[in-house]
Amino acid sequence: MYLVHGCLYYDMAQPLISDAEFDELAKALTSVWPTVVHVHKHLVDERLLAKSGSCYYLSGRFPPMVQGCARRLLAEAEQQRKRKG
Repeated sequence: MYLVHGCLYYDMAQPLISDAEFDELAKALTSVWPTVVHVHKHLVDERLLAKSGSCYYLSGRFPPMVQGCARRLLAEAEQQRKRKG
C-alpha cells in the first residue's frame, strides 16, 4: 500500500490518506523491512523510507501494477463517497 498511496499522492495528486497516515505507513513498513517479500521491493530506497518516508523519487516512474491498483482504489473510494451521498 505504500507505493500505491505514494502514486496517488505524487503522480495522481489525489491522496486518500493524510500525510500523517502515510508517515505511519512508512514507519510500519520500515519496522518489518527485512521480512518484506514483494515484487517491487527493489524500487523502495530503504534509507529514504527510514529517514523521511517519502517515495517522491519514484514520481513518474511507478510501475503499471502500482498505477492500476491506485486507480482501482481511487474508483472504490469514489463509489463509497457516492453511496454515502
